[in-house]
Amino acid sequence: MEAASANSNSNSRDAEGGEEDESEAEKIKPKPKTKPSQLRFKKVRHATRVDMMCRIPGIGRAIATVVLEKFQTFRSIQQIDKRTLSALKVGDRRLGDELATAIMRTIA
Repeated sequence: MEAASANSNSNSRDAEGGEEDESEAEKIKPKPKTKPSQLRFKKVRHATRVDMMCRIPGIGRAIATVVLEKFQTFRSIQQIDKRTLSALKVGDRRLGDELATAIMRTIA
C-alpha cells in the first residue's frame, strides 16, 4: 500500500512540474517579428531588382547593388533627380552623368 501511495505522490509531482515547465516556456518564447518566408521574398525581390538593373548597358552587379541599397525600389529612383543619382558614390568614384541618364531613361 505504501508503494502505491509513494507512486501516486511521484506522479502528482511530475504533473505539477510539467505544468510549470510549460508555463515558463510560454513566457520565454518571443513572437517572431518577421516570418522567414517574408524575409525570403524580400531577398528574392531584391535579387530580381539587381538582375533587372544589370540589363542596363554600363551597369554591373556592383553598381546595381549600391544603387538599390541606397534607393531600395525603382519607384524611389524615379522620384529623385539626375544630380542626386549621378553624385552617388560607387566604390571610390561617383556614378556619373552618363550612367545616371541611362538608369533614369530605362526606369522612367
